[in-house]
Amino acid sequence: MFQIIILLLWLTTTESVAEYPVAKPGCQATCGNIDIPYPFGIGPNCTFADSFAVTCKDSLKPFINSINLKLEVLQISIENGTVQFNNPVTTSNCLSGLNGREVNLTGTPFSFSATYNRFAATGCNNFALMEGEEDIITGCISNCGGSSPSGACQTTIPPSLRYINATVDNFKPDSSHSADRCRNAFMVDYQWFSNIDISAARDLKYVPAVLDWGYNGTCNENARFCGANAHCSNNYTFNGSQCYCNRGYEGNPYLPSGCKDIDECSDPFLNMCRPSFSCSNVPGGFNCTCPDGSLSVGPYIYCLELPNNGNSRTKVIIAGTCSGLGVLLLLICSWLLMSNGAFASGKQSCPDVEYATDDLLTGPWEAAFSSIGSFYSSSVYPASVA
Repeated sequence: MFQIIILLLWLTTTESVAEYPVAKPGCQATCGNIDIPYPFGIGPNCTFADSFAVTCKDSLKPFINSINLKLEVLQISIENGTVQFNNPVTTSNCLSGLNGREVNLTGTPFSFSATYNRFAATGCNNFALMEGEEDIITGCISNCGGSSPSGACQTTIPPSLRYINATVDNFKPDSSHSADRCRNAFMVDYQWFSNIDISAARDLKYVPAVLDWGYNGTCNENARFCGANAHCSNNYTFNGSQCYCNRGYEGNPYLPSGCKDIDECSDPFLNMCRPSFSCSNVPGGFNCTCPDGSLSVGPYIYCLELPNNGNSRTKVIIAGTCSGLGVLLLLICSWLLMSNGAFASGKQSCPDVEYATDDLLTGPWEAAFSSIGSFYSSSVYPASVA
């Protein structure tokens, strides 16, 4: 029974993945167990540009043609804009026997990822440097003992790096750790490097590393290359641009119709509809509606069931509207009172009116005298009118 459940889950996952296209129609979508999504491609007319061309060797291992060493691809991520690949290790006196192999990405849409990579070295008394085309870029020293008992070191790299050549050297030739000890240096995916046994890495010929990729140029130049329901975003890390599916869509944003609508109603974690609401999927989003005979209270808070009375809904709407207007009026009055300077300063806000000068205000009294904010008469009886 357990095996049947696992099989059904696998088939469901496979079906959901398969509904979103990966490669251009009619083009090979995988090499071995590695997906080759567009703009990458295998074969003629299957890539966005020649720099994204991939060769599938023996139908098992994909290699990027535009890089000088034709690096083996381990994974291509459309969402992150990265390629994980097998990067050669520079060694000295190690079983792998590889000494100094430069990787040149110049003229390609790739650069070494400063986010995911570290420059690392292993071995005792190892002075490892990473050189560019003209200058030394970075380096680190690995010791056996002291602060580095395992004989390993690592350091960050600058962004937009497109050329590296690692070197290793023994900086203590007269120490007890002789010059014939194995030393190596390499660019490496730091997540992979942090989870391995350092001693096992010393005899490896290749280690996983990560490249950033995208279209060369800004979105002003490349926005038209993004498919429907997708948008372009500049990536200043490598001075390029990338495509992403719009909110509410998923798939391959580089294909003309690669971004497909997400059915948020099929997964309660993707929508805000409470159990009393009915969820309906719309392109790029969803709507939450109350069933017939009920009224929504607040933004997706709950559905208020109405009695079976033709006027009930109208009464509820009128009552709710009046209550809302009452609250609004109370807030306005409170704001006016709080903003009136007379409450804060205790001073007279309005100018005094000279009531005694206006018969319309005082009336025909014998004598009227002005008083601040009011008036009074010297007699309660009006004078005789001639």
